[in-house]
Amino acid sequence: MRLTNRRYTQTVHNLFLFSMLIVLFFLLLKVQKRIGDLQFYIAASFALLLVLYNLFFAAYFEYDSFGPTLQFRSKRFFKKFTDNKRRKLEIDKKDLQKYVVYDYFVHKSLILYISNKKSGKTKKVSFDITFLNARKINLMKQSLNKVLKNKSFDYN
Repeated sequence: MRLTNRRYTQTVHNLFLFSMLIVLFFLLLKVQKRIGDLQFYIAASFALLLVLYNLFFAAYFEYDSFGPTLQFRSKRFFKKFTDNKRRKLEIDKKDLQKYVVYDYFVHKSLILYISNKKSGKTKKVSFDITFLNARKINLMKQSLNKVLKNKSFDYN
């Protein structure tokens, strides 16, 4: 199964540009003295929240479970301003120990626990799935549950 949030990437870019235009519009009105301080600060703070949300939570995510491996890809939309996180993970299905999906109010994340054969330790890997809709998250959960269920039958 292959899942992606590619359709939302254009929406996020448009939202970012729209919020920047709001800031510039209200800044222009403020310079021309057509609005008061309170209206300017309300509009500017709303637009600033949109900008910060896009900078820190907007991420492209792709999941693929065809074949013997699980593939996860993630990258930030605005790489120049953030930490340039671009993550690719390809693991065998038998190495997945468990997963957890956290759904906060404005942020969703996928935590994978992967076994390491050499050291015997479990590695924890996190992905940002904020812009993956609920239907796709449920499909991904079903796919990962199927992988864990088949793993318990095949390798024990």
